[in-house]
Amino acid sequence: MWRPWRGALTVRQGLEILAYGVSLGGMSLFFYMALARLPLGLTLSLEMTGPLTLALISSRRFLDIAWVSVAATGLLLLLPFGDSVKALDPQGVLFAILAGTCWAFYIVSGQKAGASLPQGRAIALSMAVSTLVVAPFGLLHAGTTLFDGAILPIALLSGLFSTAIPYSLDLFAMSRIPARLFGLLMSLAPVVGALVGFVMLDERLTPLQWSAILCIVTATGGSSLSEGIARSRRPLASVSTEPAP
Repeated sequence: MWRPWRGALTVRQGLEILAYGVSLGGMSLFFYMALARLPLGLTLSLEMTGPLTLALISSRRFLDIAWVSVAATGLLLLLPFGDSVKALDPQGVLFAILAGTCWAFYIVSGQKAGASLPQGRAIALSMAVSTLVVAPFGLLHAGTTLFDGAILPIALLSGLFSTAIPYSLDLFAMSRIPARLFGLLMSLAPVVGALVGFVMLDERLTPLQWSAILCIVTATGGSSLSEGIARSRRPLASVSTEPAP
């Protein structure tokens, strides 16, 4: 659709596409590995810690300490304390956090790639790179089953609706709406994931786990919103009160 083979790439553009594709492939790989072990809503909640950490690292305001505390509270609530809390698979938790780490790199590298190349071309090339990153793991795990015609339709649908469309929309959205709005919308992912898991996958979460999701969503959305408010005030603070000559 985007015909990404048209035109040559500079060395810098090639490196940006490589970084974007590797982070995209790692994010998808670790997400699905976590999803095989954890409920959908909890997987997305743990994954959100990556973008949240990225947002907090780039800020030096005291208010961010509060958002870190809220997110940390949510993560603590996910730990298997007490007999009433369903124990979480530690490998699943690790994979979800690694997916979140890749998500943070995905945001940084995606902004750079989308700024130096047409966005459609950038996402197409990066997905080709991510395919090369993920394919060896699929071959190692599934072998020739990976090419079974019976699973091809669902595999194509999964690739289309979980990767090609949403990540393309991500790249276009990041360049067209304020960062705070993008962060707020993305912070809804764990809640939507938990609801979808409840309705379609019969995944039941405990009240404590719902509270954990709420804490992480609040921290992510609040951090994005406060950062946006702070940025909107900076130009006003720099305006001189002296009359113009």
